[in-house]
Amino acid sequence: TDEVLSNYKVDAADDPAIWVNTNDPEKSLVLGTNKKGGVHVYNLQGEELQYLNVGCLNNIDLRDNFKYKGRDVALVAASNCTLNSIALFYIDKETSKLSDTIINIKSDITMVYGICMYKSRLTDKYYVFLNGESGEVEQWEIVSSDGKIEAKVVREFMVSSRPEGMVADDENGVVYIGVEEEGVVKVQAEPENEFKNVWVTGSNPGDRTLISSDIEGLALFKDNEKNYLLISSQGNFSYAIFEIGNPDKYINSFTVVDGKMDGAEETDGLEIYDAYINDEFPEGMLIVHDGYNFIGD
Repeated sequence: TDEVLSNYKVDAADDPAIWVNTNDPEKSLVLGTNKKGGVHVYNLQGEELQYLNVGCLNNIDLRDNFKYKGRDVALVAASNCTLNSIALFYIDKETSKLSDTIINIKSDITMVYGICMYKSRLTDKYYVFLNGESGEVEQWEIVSSDGKIEAKVVREFMVSSRPEGMVADDENGVVYIGVEEEGVVKVQAEPENEFKNVWVTGSNPGDRTLISSDIEGLALFKDNEKNYLLISSQGNFSYAIFEIGNPDKYINSFTVVDGKMDGAEETDGLEIYDAYINDEFPEGMLIVHDGYNFIGD
């Protein structure tokens, strides 16, 4: 994509989300947050289609097939650090357009930071996990009733130090939380579960892996029926792959270097879609944030 709107060399872009239009894949969208102003919407060629100036948005995520005002939409949630809130939007499937903010849900977290969404296979309920720089995590249930959004906190807990990146495994009911200096915690996603500090094996920086703090973006993907977690290792500009299982296992790390285009360094957020989109992306796509926009530097 083009670089986001910001002052020269100012850290602004952060976290992406991918929405695949199953009815018309060519109209699929990539969303990207801008910590200095809002959210950018791109097509599959990386061309900007929309920019919503709605405040400092840090992390963003979405879940499809949410019923809102009698329509089937993709619900989008972002952490709004200007209003210290969860900002909710929706993608209109007929027009492939992102709505303006439909509601800002005020949080009691000191300073909101990372966010992810979770849809329960057990209850079909939609949830938003929100964390803060002091280690707080809130789990919110999101309901659409009579054309209005209702939200309530159903669980609160603390992780050991500052978190940010989070991703939910809807199929297995697990949320992964990146604790920037320490590793990745895996948490049972249903709200009645008590929080337990269980680390993804080998995710701690310095545990004989190639991970270097800060741990930032997290994404999940599947290959040959195995589940994998991808971590942005911001300290050494790399990406670490873990096989998720019993036990979890560190597999390898890779970098995105200068080639046909600028490489990717100091990545914050990332996202994966691991299935066919179109002939251009036959096995899906990986989106990463690039912190420096200078080829060869």
